[in-house]
Amino acid sequence: MILARIDAGKQVTCAELGYLLPELERRGAIDVEMAARCCKKIFARIYRYRGKQLLWVGRHRGYYPDGIGLVPALAGVITPDMVTPALAAITCCWQCGQSWRLILEAPMTVGLLPGPPPIFTEVAG
Repeated sequence: MILARIDAGKQVTCAELGYLLPELERRGAIDVEMAARCCKKIFARIYRYRGKQLLWVGRHRGYYPDGIGLVPALAGVITPDMVTPALAAITCCWQCGQSWRLILEAPMTVGLLPGPPPIFTEVAG
């Protein structure tokens, strides 16, 4: 159903793509261009599918107004007309806490920048 919407040029959510891409990989229907790992676990992948490049980021910890919560796996299409450099995603390793920034460095090129582990705190306001 999601693939039918993509083929018809209809909008697909980032969460739907986040679920779909690993499933297509398991079935051998999609090519992985790059896999980024931390603590031997993949936290991001770049896929090529039907002439499009897609960035997938695995589920990770995120900041919400009421505290820290789980962000589901998300994905999006990388297009040649995207402004560079641009921040594509921020994620954090579950095991070691290492923070990673995925930066669109050039058209169709994603770079990985390690950052300091996040500091979890409350905002008083």
